[in-house]
Amino acid sequence: MDNSRTLARHCTDGVCHCDWRITITNCEEATAMWYVNLVNIILSGFVIILGCALMFHRTVNQGHRLWDNAKRKGCFRPKPVDMMLLLVTIYNCLRLVSSVILMADISPDNIIARSFLFEFPWQFGYGGIAMYLVGIAQTLSESQKVAGWLPSPRTVDLVGCWFFFWPFVIDNICSLISGALATSDLEKAEIFAHLLYGFWFLHCSTLGCAVLFAGIRLVYILRGHLEKFSQTHARYKALYAGIFKIQIIVTILVICLWGFAALLLLYSILRDQIMTSTVGSVIFGTIWAYLGVLSAIFVEIAIVVKQVLTFGDISYIVLTSLTALACLGTSP
Repeated sequence: MDNSRTLARHCTDGVCHCDWRITITNCEEATAMWYVNLVNIILSGFVIILGCALMFHRTVNQGHRLWDNAKRKGCFRPKPVDMMLLLVTIYNCLRLVSSVILMADISPDNIIARSFLFEFPWQFGYGGIAMYLVGIAQTLSESQKVAGWLPSPRTVDLVGCWFFFWPFVIDNICSLISGALATSDLEKAEIFAHLLYGFWFLHCSTLGCAVLFAGIRLVYILRGHLEKFSQTHARYKALYAGIFKIQIIVTILVICLWGFAALLLLYSILRDQIMTSTVGSVIFGTIWAYLGVLSAIFVEIAIVVKQVLTFGDISYIVLTSLTALACLGTSP
C-alpha cells in the first residue's frame, strides 16, 4: 500500500491518511481521532442523560406535549423546545453509536453502511433545529401581531416539511451512492461525497438564516407585549426571562448552523487537501465531532437553568448584547 487511493484512505510513499467519517484505523490520524471519538461518546452520553431527564420533567411533570393537534393552526405543529429536545437526543444516541463503530472497527469493509451511519445522525440534529423553527413560526403565524411577516399556517407547513425532509432524501441518496461506488468507481464516489457536503452547506446556511429571522421577529413581538406591563409586574419578569432564553437559544443555533455551513463548504471544496494533511484533518475532525454535541449541551443548559435577572443597567446590557450577537451571528 505504498501508493493507493480509496474513498476511506489516501496513501503516498507508505504514509496513509484516512477519511475519519469512514475509518480511523491504520493511518496517521488514527490515535488522535480515536480519542476525539472517545470524548464524543462521553459528551453524547451526557447530552442523552440530560435530554431524557428534561423530556421526562417537561412531559410527565409539567404536562407538555410534543405535538399540537389543533388542525386549524396547521398540520405541522411541533412544540418547539420539546420536539427539539427529542430529536437532539436521538441525534446524540446515533452519534454515540457511530463513534463506537469507528473505535471498535466494526464491519470495516462495508463502506456503504459506514458512509450512511456517519451521515444519518446529523439529519436528526438538523431536524431538531428545523422543528424549533417550525414551532415558533406556527406560533407567530396564528398571532399575526405583526401583519404580513409570515404567510398562512399551511405555507409554514410546506416550508417546514421541506426543511425537515430535504436532508433525509437528498443526503441519504448521496451518501449511499458514494459508499456503493467506493470500490467500483472511485471518481464518481468522490464526486458524490463532494456533492453531499455542498448540499449540507445549503441546508445549514438557509436554515440558519430562517432561524435568525424567526427569532428576531419573535423577540420583537414579545417586546411589544413587554411594554404593556410595569417592571414590577410578575408577567413582565416572566416575559423578560423568556426573551432572554430565546435569544440565547437562537444565538447558539445560528452559530452552530453557520459554523457548520462554513466547515461543510470548505470540506466540499478541499476534501483531498484536508484529508492528506494530518494536522488539518484532525482539526477539522475535532471541530466536526464537537460542534454539534457542544451546541446541544449549551441549548439544554439554556433550557434547564432558571434565569434570575436583575432589571437594571446590567441586565439591559446583557439583553442588548445577546440581540446583537443573534443579529450578527458571532460567537457569544
